[in-house]
Amino acid sequence: MSGDVITHALSRFTGRIISLFVHEINNHLATLRESSGLGDDLMNTRTLSDKEKLKEIESLIHAIENRVGHASSLVRVFGDFGSHMADPGDSLDINLAIEGLHPFFSKIARQNNLSIQSVYGRNLPAVRGSFPLMQCLLFAIFENLCASLVPQTAVRISTEKTASSIMVSLTPDRASTAVCGKAPWPEKTIEAVAAADAAFIDQPQEGGAVSVRIDIST
Repeated sequence: MSGDVITHALSRFTGRIISLFVHEINNHLATLRESSGLGDDLMNTRTLSDKEKLKEIESLIHAIENRVGHASSLVRVFGDFGSHMADPGDSLDINLAIEGLHPFFSKIARQNNLSIQSVYGRNLPAVRGSFPLMQCLLFAIFENLCASLVPQTAVRISTEKTASSIMVSLTPDRASTAVCGKAPWPEKTIEAVAAADAAFIDQPQEGGAVSVRIDIST
């Protein structure tokens, strides 16, 4: 039964990542199409001097390059996601796992009118676990936390080394005063994924903070 829960959780996680990725890529493409049309309008307008046109076009090119850079970065993240799904491994860099989720965390935060801040511990040792399972666990915890917070809340994501483990903490800067929506992920699913990846979840602390402890790989 637990194997079915894990399989379902990973399938759902993968679907959510693909959905968020496609949505963001479509946003970038829509902006690029709009920029292309604006470029045509600038070239054909007679209300601006050549000097003014050049200035506007330079600004437009800068905006396009910026969008292309963001899109390319997202594609690289998605490619890394696929690589780790194909080769999970048995140990991982926790900071790398979180960084791979950061674009999707940012999207979820914006959808809930929240913001995120990241503070990573330096030179952290590898931890035991499967890369996809760990990302699935952190994603589910983050998505549930976002659903419970009031708008304008900032969530601090941090990592640090303790005696024999790495601690990942998700800490809102204000306590939730109302439940904004139903938790997307059942607690039993999160508990099953944590158990499968040998991670330990601290009970939500005051204000909704959640911590995940993972043993250091030896």
